[in-house]
Amino acid sequence: MRDNVWKLLLGTSTEAEERAAADRLNGHAEEVLKEKAKHLGDDMMSRLIVQEREKHGEVDWYELAPLMLSNAQGIHNSVSTMISLGVLTLLNHPEQRPALLARPDRMAIAVDEMLRYFSVNDGTPMRLATEDVLIGDTLVKDGDGLAVPTLPVNRDPSVCPYPHQLDLLREEPARHLAFGHGPHKCPADRLVPSLLEIVYTTLFERIPTLALAVPEAELTHKYHSIQAFGPAEMPVTW
Repeated sequence: MRDNVWKLLLGTSTEAEERAAADRLNGHAEEVLKEKAKHLGDDMMSRLIVQEREKHGEVDWYELAPLMLSNAQGIHNSVSTMISLGVLTLLNHPEQRPALLARPDRMAIAVDEMLRYFSVNDGTPMRLATEDVLIGDTLVKDGDGLAVPTLPVNRDPSVCPYPHQLDLLREEPARHLAFGHGPHKCPADRLVPSLLEIVYTTLFERIPTLALAVPEAELTHKYHSIQAFGPAEMPVTW
């Protein structure tokens, strides 16, 4: 699945190549789901398969496959990058880390702050205005195309005080568009923050002496795709 995702995101240059990569990816996803249907368990996709059967009498694999893919792509791409970036951030804030680990509500705010600050999933979505809209002093006319990069939006000082500062101890969670907005909002907008909170907390509770195994200056960062950037590798010790 990872190979197919990489080819779709980074290895295609024509529409035909993109369609072929998408077909391979969706075909593989349908095979995985049909195999899962034979061995249902206590997991999200099993529950969705059961729900589809109860509601419609059968499963629309073509509809279910993209949902599974969006979660799988996000987990091994954007989320895995955020794990590395978040762990590096917490390693660089040893004086704040005990307070965050001791209070889940504080860790939740810190996770939101990191999601806002890093904005790793900056795919710069394209939108088409379907009516005249006034945004600030700018009139966007019906039919105009729009590019909406999330990184500068998440650094808007009118929404977030001192937006260029990574503040893990903000009193209130910062508003952000790291997961998009409206009908195109990422369906994992509630799952991912909880997942990151669990990972960061569990990791440092189990390995309180966790530290970088090399100087931070030696780390190299990589643009993995439009959905992720971060350390190419991050060796640690304890």
